[in-house]
Amino acid sequence: NFGRRLKTLNGLTPYEYICKIWTSEPERFIINPRD
Repeated sequence: NFGRRLKTLNGLTPYEYICKIWTSEPERFIINPRD
């Protein structure tokens, strides 16, 4: 179950996990249409 697996990411919710990654690697989430 994909949803259940998301809830166990380092004990964080998917939202918290994304926020944590965003602060460390924001460029990973930036979509550049010119690329």
